[in-house]
Amino acid sequence: ADVAYYYGDQAPNFWPMFHNVPEKILLKGLGAGFDYDVVNSDVIVNRMSVKNKRIVLPDAMSYRVLVLPEQRDMQLEVLVKLEKLVSEGATIIGPKPLDVPGMQDHKSRSAKLRALADKMWGPCNGRTVRENSYGKGQVVWGLTPRRWLAQNAVVPDFRILAEKFEGKLDYIHRQTKDIDIYFVRNKSLLAINEDCFFRVKGSARENQLL
Repeated sequence: ADVAYYYGDQAPNFWPMFHNVPEKILLKGLGAGFDYDVVNSDVIVNRMSVKNKRIVLPDAMSYRVLVLPEQRDMQLEVLVKLEKLVSEGATIIGPKPLDVPGMQDHKSRSAKLRALADKMWGPCNGRTVRENSYGKGQVVWGLTPRRWLAQNAVVPDFRILAEKFEGKLDYIHRQTKDIDIYFVRNKSLLAINEDCFFRVKGSARENQLL
């Protein structure tokens, strides 16, 4: 996938209303054509690492960028891990955290969080300055994931060329050592016979109907 979304750790947390929906919804700021996964604090702290500027998980899933929630508090342990990831080459998008949740040792933990956040975000304020290099990676604030991907010459992974059908097809992209596999599903009740774009090069197409 291109993007990992961190949904925070506040409760109740229905991010963003995944209940009772059979497929991934189109997210504001990302839209159609880019695949994404949603991750929690445990995944960030215990499973994420960086390889070739991509955020990777032990099960071989990887992401170009991690998007933070639009909230200004964050567990100190999460920010400490984010600092390590960015230092090693990851890119994160989101507002600078200002506080830690909870009351336990709140003053001390909040001070540590703000000091670390100030280092990572630097002059980036989400308005006049929207990007800050940190270590081998980057912190971004004020750009949507789709805008950041476009700035880095990342085109949609899949799209239907006829605009009137945009959002009518759902897809999953998986890779093996030798081939790219796209599972494409028609979400509408209408037959669609249109050209589609796939973000692969030098591959011969082979269609299979399931």
